[in-house]
Amino acid sequence: MSMKRKLFIVVLLVCGVSLTGCQSETETFVTTRVEETSLKENLEQDSLEQNETKEEEVDWTEELFIEESVLISYPVFSFQKTIDANAINQQIKEDALRILEYFDVNMESDTLDITYEIADITKDWISIVYSGSYSRADAAYPTAVKYTSNLSLKDGLHLQISQMRPVEELAQKIVEGNYRVIGESEELKTAIREMIAGLDLAELIQYLEAADFGMESYEAYPEWFSFWNTIEGETQISIIMPVVHALGDYAVLEIFSEGG
Repeated sequence: MSMKRKLFIVVLLVCGVSLTGCQSETETFVTTRVEETSLKENLEQDSLEQNETKEEEVDWTEELFIEESVLISYPVFSFQKTIDANAINQQIKEDALRILEYFDVNMESDTLDITYEIADITKDWISIVYSGSYSRADAAYPTAVKYTSNLSLKDGLHLQISQMRPVEELAQKIVEGNYRVIGESEELKTAIREMIAGLDLAELIQYLEAADFGMESYEAYPEWFSFWNTIEGETQISIIMPVVHALGDYAVLEIFSEGG
């Protein structure tokens, strides 16, 4: 079944008017996600006098890679006005399917089931999270899988966490315990924190520098990934790191922002 979703990126060109005309111009980007229907932003008329509004409608549909017991879903985007989606969609597909090479999946005997979630869309980037499980035919238990794809909407190239935040700063936050472990029992959260406490600052910096798909590291499959979520102009960084199977195969750390 194909699913179609729409997103509107609304650009408000705010122009202050005096006796001589416009004194300044700023851009504000508002994103709203809807499923199955279109949505128009309800704008307060009294605060939008002398404003110009331009909409960029973003659609995406779900594409499926299916072969035997292997299923990988990933989004395919279309942009109505300003953004060429070809390079972006090609890179999204390549990133989604790289798991096949990483696990050396046998299409005839192995089982792999991967779905996606759009973590973030702004005027500058898309952040996609892939989650699922992989079972090798001769394995005693399945492996939980989570990885991401972060792409620039300007040129379709990868964006890595090192381009979003100084990795030294993020590593220091982890060392100091300024993060929360997402989606686990309290017992597992405690065990994951204890494991992380065994990593020193230099190790964390090294892992974060190599995190995410990117041009320099494309030949190697990253051990760590990141995804982003922007709310009211502030971007929240989350990190996916590998852990032992007993702890869930991966852990998701939400890094506290300043004052978090």
